[in-house]
Amino acid sequence: MNEAHNINRSTPDRDVAEHETERNTSVRILRLPQVINMVGLKKTAIYQLQAQKDFPESVQLTPTAVGWIENEVLDWLAKRIASRARSA
Repeated sequence: MNEAHNINRSTPDRDVAEHETERNTSVRILRLPQVINMVGLKKTAIYQLQAQKDFPESVQLTPTAVGWIENEVLDWLAKRIASRARSA
């Protein structure tokens, strides 16, 4: 019975391993010129799509700077590509 209880208990090694995994998962922020280059749209189209909730929301980095999470932009592109394949 004690063995089962110990299995569910967190250990220092396990906590460190989980923290290392979280820390090694990097989030890359793209600035507007990078997003424009990646998706092939102009600034106005990106902001219009974002306002319509059809593009990933930007992240406020400073009072005057925003960026987009790379994985969200890549997911958006993948969905666009997938919808093209379904339409064909």
